[in-house]
Amino acid sequence: MSARSVLSDAESEVPVTETIDALTALLAESSNAIAVALGSDGSLAPMPDAIPLHGRDTFLEGWGLDLLTAEDQILFIEGLSRAQTEPIVRFEVHLLADPDQTMTVHLFDVRADHGVHVVVFEAPDADIVKRSVEARAALRRTVAHVKRDSLSVFLEVDDATTKLLGWTPAELKGHRTIEFVHPDDVEGAIESWIALRAGKGVGRIRVRYRHKYGHYVWLEVTNENFLDDPDRGYVLSELVDISDEMTELMALRDRENLLARLADALPIGILHLHPDGEVIYSNELVVALLGKIDSLDMLMQSVVECDRPSLDASLKFALQGHPANLEVGVRRGLEERRCEVTFRTLANEKGGLAGVIVCVSDATDRSRLRAELEHRASYDALSGCLNRMATVTALERALRDSSQVAVAYIDLDRFKAVNDELGHAAGDEVLRVAAARLRSAIRLGDRLGRIGGDEFVVICPRGDEEFEEEGLATRLTEALDGDVVFAKQRIPLHASVGTAVSLPGELDAGAVLHRADTAMYVVKHRAHAAAAALDPVPRHTPA
Repeated sequence: MSARSVLSDAESEVPVTETIDALTALLAESSNAIAVALGSDGSLAPMPDAIPLHGRDTFLEGWGLDLLTAEDQILFIEGLSRAQTEPIVRFEVHLLADPDQTMTVHLFDVRADHGVHVVVFEAPDADIVKRSVEARAALRRTVAHVKRDSLSVFLEVDDATTKLLGWTPAELKGHRTIEFVHPDDVEGAIESWIALRAGKGVGRIRVRYRHKYGHYVWLEVTNENFLDDPDRGYVLSELVDISDEMTELMALRDRENLLARLADALPIGILHLHPDGEVIYSNELVVALLGKIDSLDMLMQSVVECDRPSLDASLKFALQGHPANLEVGVRRGLEERRCEVTFRTLANEKGGLAGVIVCVSDATDRSRLRAELEHRASYDALSGCLNRMATVTALERALRDSSQVAVAYIDLDRFKAVNDELGHAAGDEVLRVAAARLRSAIRLGDRLGRIGGDEFVVICPRGDEEFEEEGLATRLTEALDGDVVFAKQRIPLHASVGTAVSLPGELDAGAVLHRADTAMYVVKHRAHAAAAALDPVPRHTPA
């Protein structure tokens, strides 16, 4: 099991008192625990007196980072980063002395009460940390010692210091340390020196010293205060070259910063989810699209309610190692946007599951265009009814889904005469009015289609009620009857309506339409015969 896989999902709302209680309990119960305090700049700080150590030594070479294998040093840095926002962080690492064994690292944020983070290293045995210190010491290049007075002026300098920094003892004696510190490290060095003077024991800091040849050398400086000792009266400083380690660490930070900048520059939102649902990283565009996402629950809540089951199913599918894509609605104020969400599995170096990468992009315009194209492909632009193909498809679906379906076939009477005598603009108006009247007469769930020039179809899936074909035909006929006013002309509108009901188990939409069409022609012929007997000449009267 990799160390990353056991990172905790500590809650960010743990009260400070509970954090201190957990720290106190750990130090009381674990016989192999070693504690160290870190200041706000990440350097070693005096352990607060209020934290009970139960006789344990707080000394660690470095502050733990350099005791770990190279792979887990990255994990340690990630843990420190998480500890800036989470009260308790736990993870396991491998030590140099025995890379096959793991040690648990506990990070406690007690800044509210004590101004520090407390790091507790809980080892499987009492000697493994000591052996790791020795292993790390064997890897170091040079260890030097200097003595300084209360103002940090060099009093004595050994030959190892010359080997480290190039300066001879004569060139360093009488000069203040601050003259050789990198400008970016001056403030931290002064604060560390003041803290050392105000406190007791040992202080450590990582700082860059200027070499005689102009470049800077990363040193870990361990200061032991003997100023109040009448036999000594100085600060003894141990200087350890950590250039290689810091080069690797700075390169890691540079890569992390570069990746963060690249992720923020991408035109899509990026979210990294740990397998346990913890949000490890999100770029700025995710916040712009979904809002602030700190947890899996917040991700679910960011989409509209009807899309949450699909989002949850896609995530579970991705956690099983399968990619998934879906489109969801996102409510931003009064507007609903559409977002495309893509899930891709992220593997670790051993091929195991390291998490899921969630990519989010705004698909609102594309979704609207697709909906518009689908509408154009399915609906008649003039009447707003389903077109012929979509009507047949709707009837086929109704035959599959309903025990019985009634179909009304409508043909407008003498429509050709309207086009011929008044023009196509008048005919178009008649079609629009006919569609509107039919739409007002059908039930919720019925479908209205236009399948020819002046031919309409109403599809009525059966519910629990019995069909009355004659009643359906009458209702539609009465809805259509009435003059249409166009260009100050009154155009009579009448229609012939024929109906048919599907047979039990019938799935042939064409057969049902044919029977309804035949019934419509029977009605039309009867109407023509009756009309011819009364008034053989149709009239379009002024409005």
